[in-house]
Amino acid sequence: MTTSIRLLTRRDVEQQLSRPRESTDEEMGICPIIELVELCELLKKGKLKLDRDSLRLGMQVMQEEQAVFIVALDQERLADALFDRDEYIVTGLWSPAANRTVSPTHSVRRLLLRPSNQTWWDGDIYAEAEAIYGIEESETVTDA
Repeated sequence: MTTSIRLLTRRDVEQQLSRPRESTDEEMGICPIIELVELCELLKKGKLKLDRDSLRLGMQVMQEEQAVFIVALDQERLADALFDRDEYIVTGLWSPAANRTVSPTHSVRRLLLRPSNQTWWDGDIYAEAEAIYGIEESETVTDA
């Protein structure tokens, strides 16, 4: 049986947290940690439909179900994603991460989802995030 992998947007995560669904072996969600950070920020500002206890319970259910893989930006992931390499030699800073035309949130999302030899997901997840957030983020940055 093949497991499909899909990118979870902030909206998907919010729905998953408010109405946790049974996990299946057929689907795995990838959630960049930035989506959870943004949800917590919305909760803090009173702009989230969930309250703190619902958010906490939803997170617990998501972790127990193991249907969602949360991509964290730890030191190893950051070092892996931040630089271009030729074999094992660093050749420079990865230009999409250093792009000044996108928001910091989108830069973090790029770093989290950039495929490498150490990630198990492919470039489709990264491309999907760029398709979803690239337009939204560029509109936000130019409006600022």
